[in-house]
This record gives sequence, C-alpha cells and structure tokens, in this order.
Amino acid sequence: MEKEISSLELGKKADFIMLNLKIPNVVPMFDVYSQVVYALKASEVDVVVVGGKPLLKDGKLLTVE
Repeated sequence: MEKEISSLELGKKADFIMLNLKIPNVVPMFDVYSQVVYALKASEVDVVVVGGKPLLKDGKLLTVE
C-alpha cells in the first residue's frame, strides 16, 4: 500500500481539504483545531480531494452539473 498512499505525491491517492483562511471570522487564530471546529463554516472549504480525485474546487462541485 505504501506505493499508493502514505504521502502527498503525484500519482498517489489522497483525501484532504483546503480551507480559505483569508476571511474575517478566521482571525485571530489562537488554536487552529478549535477554529476549524467552532468558527469555520462549510462555505470556507475551497478544495476537497478524495482518493486523489478533486470533488470541489473554488467552492464549486466538479462531480455534478
């Protein structure tokens, strides 16, 4: 499985999200975990990648038209 997962590299599978941290309700960020759980909203998710395939980019679904 190490050839398919375990690191972020081209050709490997990955699940991750990217958040927009340039919005007013993110500042100030004292504890990143608390901020993500209690202050951020779904609208602040910019990118979602599952199994190495992008599902959401710039807040727009790529899998549904």
